[in-house]
Amino acid sequence: ILAMLAASVLIIFTGYLIIYNIFQISVIRDIRYYGLLKTIGTTSRQIKQILHKQALMLSTFGIPIGLILGFFIGKSILPVIISVTNIRSGSKVSLNPVIFIGAALFTLATVFISLQKPGKIAAKVSPVETVRYSGMIGKVNNKVKKSANGNKLHKMALSNLGRSKKRTFIVVMSMSLSLILLNSVFTLTNGFDMDKYLERFVDTDFLIGHANYFRGYFVSEEDGLSETFIKAVEAQEGFKDGGRLYYNINAGQCSVKCDNYPDINIFGYPNYTLDNGNARLDLYGLGDLPLSRLDIIEGKLDQEKTKTGRYIIVGLHADHNGRIYEEADFYEIGETVYLTVDGRNYEYKVMAKARIRNHINSVRRAHDMVMYLPSNEYLNIVNKPVIMTYAFNVEDNWEQEMEAFVKNYTEKVEPIMNYESKQVYVSEFKNMQNMLIFVGGILCFIIGLIGILNFINSVITSIIIRQQEFAMLQSIGMTGKQLNKLLCYEGLYYAAATIILSLSLGSLFSVQVIGGIVSNMWFFSYRFVIVPLLCTYPALILLSLIIPHLAYKMIKKQSIVERLREAE
Repeated sequence: ILAMLAASVLIIFTGYLIIYNIFQISVIRDIRYYGLLKTIGTTSRQIKQILHKQALMLSTFGIPIGLILGFFIGKSILPVIISVTNIRSGSKVSLNPVIFIGAALFTLATVFISLQKPGKIAAKVSPVETVRYSGMIGKVNNKVKKSANGNKLHKMALSNLGRSKKRTFIVVMSMSLSLILLNSVFTLTNGFDMDKYLERFVDTDFLIGHANYFRGYFVSEEDGLSETFIKAVEAQEGFKDGGRLYYNINAGQCSVKCDNYPDINIFGYPNYTLDNGNARLDLYGLGDLPLSRLDIIEGKLDQEKTKTGRYIIVGLHADHNGRIYEEADFYEIGETVYLTVDGRNYEYKVMAKARIRNHINSVRRAHDMVMYLPSNEYLNIVNKPVIMTYAFNVEDNWEQEMEAFVKNYTEKVEPIMNYESKQVYVSEFKNMQNMLIFVGGILCFIIGLIGILNFINSVITSIIIRQQEFAMLQSIGMTGKQLNKLLCYEGLYYAAATIILSLSLGSLFSVQVIGGIVSNMWFFSYRFVIVPLLCTYPALILLSLIIPHLAYKMIKKQSIVERLREAE
């Protein structure tokens, strides 16, 4: 929760910086206008009202446009997101007025909160201060700095950034946030672990069964897998090996003696016990292949010994991350368990304990006690065995041919049958990964574009404020080339500060926030990623040189005399 909250705050704070910077730039650009208004009697309160009306007017146009664009962008993104979920129909972008009203009010509140500081600047400025305004209100630094080499351009550039530390921080922060979000998206996509994802859903190339089984409705004998489907698969070229999985639908009274069985199971539902006090049991019979693929977490599986009919494997429930529910572990290795199946009693020794894998070796719904027997012993004790599924592998490079066969078979020959394959889950995994890249890429593009625009606006605003200063410097001998170099140095300092801040905060955010978010994502393996940041830095440095150079070309169109006369 804290990690998700931190990520949300990061995005909201980025939006706040955007609006704050826009209004600050607007106020600075028109600062002389507000000073002139004060000379004719306009009060500070009236100036604030002017700004609030401007903000309201901009919001009147901007918010509806944003809502419309947001609706259509959401409408285009939703199918991409839905395509990687289990929701196949009935999902659409809502036109509920409450959503639009809520978004509009939230945006409007953000606008007026962001306007508070720039509004104070405009309200406090005096007519005299507007003539020599340099980004600082009510603060005049009379301290004289003595230096033997203070006339060096790179030192002058650094001093210029220090004049308004807050504005410099906002520019650097807005660009850093966009880079941090970019790195976060790449961290998420790079951490998607296909092996973990496949391990949960498949452990063989194919799994076939009745369509109801894959929908979680395996409840009767009619939901069993047909032998004709199994034989058709085994007859296909490229078939390697396979095995049946049986379930005790028709096992009648199937239970296990368990003295310490709790009243409430691990899923929060009441446990149902039989008249004799034994716990209900989900009993499975596994062929050689599915038996060998059990995820053993305690003990050792010996398939030859299991076939003697004296041993059983206990299934243990686990959460989405594969962690075993300790409260569901009732037996020790070597302990004897007492089963009742179809009215007859049986004894087995616990050979091993296996993690229950819901999509592979279970009935795909909440369980009671779970145990596994080899198919030969299962068939001996169950009167009417029902085939739940059949797991099989194919030879290398035969996956596509078999996929085409089972797809055609389940569509045309036995439509009530269905299947899952490793390739289906690989495609699903890649779709989910692409969805994150797509959505995250849009977010990064928007935030990155805003960061660049903030940088451009800040550089231009800084130049507007200091046009007279630059004219004075040129009037006492500074050349145009030196002024251009000075501005480029300032841009490089912005880039350097952004690199340092994004690298430090980005690393911290990746480890603490992204790591926290994905710690409960079972298909994710966190890997610290910093390469995307390093790749963006050359472009950032190039940008920090180009933008000041273009800004210099803009101001040099005016002569030195024209710029000096602007104060009159």
